[in-house]
Amino acid sequence: MIKKSFTISEVLITLVIIGIIAAFTIPVILQNHKETETSAK
Repeated sequence: MIKKSFTISEVLITLVIIGIIAAFTIPVILQNHKETETSAK
């Protein structure tokens, strides 16, 4: 019986990719939120 699972390296690579994407998108989202907040005032 062969178990199919992810290796540690595959999980780490996936987490690194998600972290890089989050590092680029989160500041943009926060900046857009601040701009809409100030224009609403």
